[in-house]
Amino acid sequence: KSLSVTTNGNVVTAVWKGHPVCGDNFTVTAKMTLRPDGGFEYTSFDYSGNESGLYVQRIAFPEVVVPRTAKTALFRPRKAGDVFRPDWSKVKPGRTVYASGLLFKVFNCMAALEEGGVSHFLDQRGDARLHGAMFEAAAGTVPGTLVLRNVYLSPVSEGTRKAGAMPYGGVYAPYRGGWYEAALMHRRWMETTPWFKAAAARDFSKLRDIDLWMWSRGNIAVSEPPVHWFMKETGLKVALDWYWWHNVPYDTSYPFFWPPRDGEEAFRAAVKRMQDAGAFVQVYTNGMLWDECDPRWSEGGLESAIVRDTGRIYGIAFNPFTKKSQAHMCGEAPKFQAKMRALEKTLASTGLDGVYMDMISCAAHQPCFNPRHAHAPGDVHALIDGYRRYVDAVHADNPGFLLSSEATSETYLDRFESFIMLYSSWERNGLGTLPEVEPVPAVTVIYRGAGVLYGSFATPGGIPGWDPLWGPCPDKPDVERQVAKYPDQFAVEFARGIVWG
Repeated sequence: KSLSVTTNGNVVTAVWKGHPVCGDNFTVTAKMTLRPDGGFEYTSFDYSGNESGLYVQRIAFPEVVVPRTAKTALFRPRKAGDVFRPDWSKVKPGRTVYASGLLFKVFNCMAALEEGGVSHFLDQRGDARLHGAMFEAAAGTVPGTLVLRNVYLSPVSEGTRKAGAMPYGGVYAPYRGGWYEAALMHRRWMETTPWFKAAAARDFSKLRDIDLWMWSRGNIAVSEPPVHWFMKETGLKVALDWYWWHNVPYDTSYPFFWPPRDGEEAFRAAVKRMQDAGAFVQVYTNGMLWDECDPRWSEGGLESAIVRDTGRIYGIAFNPFTKKSQAHMCGEAPKFQAKMRALEKTLASTGLDGVYMDMISCAAHQPCFNPRHAHAPGDVHALIDGYRRYVDAVHADNPGFLLSSEATSETYLDRFESFIMLYSSWERNGLGTLPEVEPVPAVTVIYRGAGVLYGSFATPGGIPGWDPLWGPCPDKPDVERQVAKYPDQFAVEFARGIVWG
């Protein structure tokens, strides 16, 4: 109902009072520190006096309105980073053209890019990486404008109903440049943080001298010989990221991976042979899924799972052949984590160099509303805390054992030594060759030196693998036409990964 704005030096304080739903005493206070470049640092946002029975679930602040032309593009924190060029003539005023969500949000900055003009940078700082922090971009209601928005998802609790605060801040800055300059601005801030310094100070010596990563799927007879052949022929050091070594079919029956398909004795011997030849060897596990269709789901699956605000378990049938739903686990999942810690201990005892814990880095920052859990409904911070403690425990259980996960994120950069990045194979990753989307290697600008990035979907023959444990293989896809149409696809994907670093 009222707004007052005061300035003290370079600190601006805005106070809103009164609301038709939340009551006359409802008060919102925001503070910003002005920057010499014409931007500002948003430092605090809090509310109090909510007299309604409603809960605050979402805070959108700041909303920065900037100029927009027909050529304005968006630098977005998705995949490895991309530049999105909407057809603004088809976008209605007020329509959201980008919402980052929390899945695969690989870094905490975005920008509106204006080639030859002034671009606009927005990021999230402080402890944003440990909370439900998102970005949005929308066409402004005034023609020729764009709204850049930080969005915070708040826990739904009595403790935050009447009063609460956004637990992090960030920076808005106008600048001249493109995606690279935006990524570099965020990188320079991260370099000042204790957690980034700690991540960069870790011992990467076992990973630093690797020349090529092999992503192999199958039993020993399929996965071991190429490692020896390639190292012998080239003199290069290989790291094997080994999938389908486990006794269960891929994307089913998680987390019950052990024993190996070829038996424990043969598995240990194969690992030793490859390491004796000079290879680095790690195997696949999934760090956050439990198969709802497996009979052992009754051992704690339901009490461990993420539940959406609809009351439904968050599960996905990743495998189109077996169609078995894999439930995502909350950070408050002691029975699931106990099973995984036991598995990782067993794997470490075989002499492996490390283990891949799929999905945690890209997906373990979701709101959970499981009524069986002690955390507040929708508390993203609690879920993240639980996962960070879980990864810490795996490290503590297995000193010197290197951990890897899927896609970078600021949330887990200081918890995993390496991250698989599949986005140099942009087209093959199911994203098509969209003319309005350009993949860019922002992750290597932002995270260089603090974690090892590897991986590609590039396959020389273009034929996807088939796990024999799924059953009889249907007709192989007709890839000859694809390979003939795009004969350089493998070379492009392989080279792009090298160029991207």
